[in-house]
Amino acid sequence: SSSSSSSSSGDTKRRPAANVRRNALLLRAVCLLNEAEKDALVEVSACLVLWLSACEDAPAADGEEKVGARIARWRAGGGVGASGADAAVAQGLLHLLHGREEALQAFSDALLAPSDETSCFGPEHRRAAKWNMLGAVLANRNRHKHALVAYEQALTAQPHYARALTNLGIAQQALPDPAAAAAAFTAALELVPDWSSPVIWQMLQKAIQEQPGEGGAIAEAANQKSLPRLRELLGPALPQQRCSSMSATQVLKEIGLIPAAAS
Repeated sequence: SSSSSSSSSGDTKRRPAANVRRNALLLRAVCLLNEAEKDALVEVSACLVLWLSACEDAPAADGEEKVGARIARWRAGGGVGASGADAAVAQGLLHLLHGREEALQAFSDALLAPSDETSCFGPEHRRAAKWNMLGAVLANRNRHKHALVAYEQALTAQPHYARALTNLGIAQQALPDPAAAAAAFTAALELVPDWSSPVIWQMLQKAIQEQPGEGGAIAEAANQKSLPRLRELLGPALPQQRCSSMSATQVLKEIGLIPAAAS
């Protein structure tokens, strides 16, 4: 009896560490999407194989079954992990690397998945990251107006989200709306450390070339790298948030990722 109790206590202590490792593997797969040394598909797939092995209810590989087919089989079979945000994100990564339109559905599924505080993308505080990822997928498909809606949702959930502000600026620049883009880049620069600011300053300079301001005031403030003056001239990054009170389902319907007739 004492041996059984001791084993149970040990399992409880190990479980948080196992969750941390599992979640770290999925985060690494997300990072490898843009930071792989050689072949992103090979490196992301290898990382997801390790992640699947750390997921308690994930199915074992069926012979030479590829990781994407394994994740698809898992999600189709249902279950707690299979219906979670992490499985949807993992499948979305592979869809992206294969250039499939199904990536949009996978990242939408991640937003609609039930909350799970033990997973990587299931906790409520990760909602902003999921909207930001969906926005990036939309922007990569030149759906910049819809990407703006997703980034607005990310910033509603997490107003000081520098990555989402930068992505918002990139989408606004593509519309094009250089003044709004400059405001978003300025807001991002107010948040990021100096070592990561040069790229955003370059984006801001490009936006200001198209919107120098009356008498070149905005361009002058940018040349002086005066963020207070830029904020004064450009105003807030998000002048209005149209969707702040809408549910994820309602927003996804608005941008065409859920059929309007769906409940």
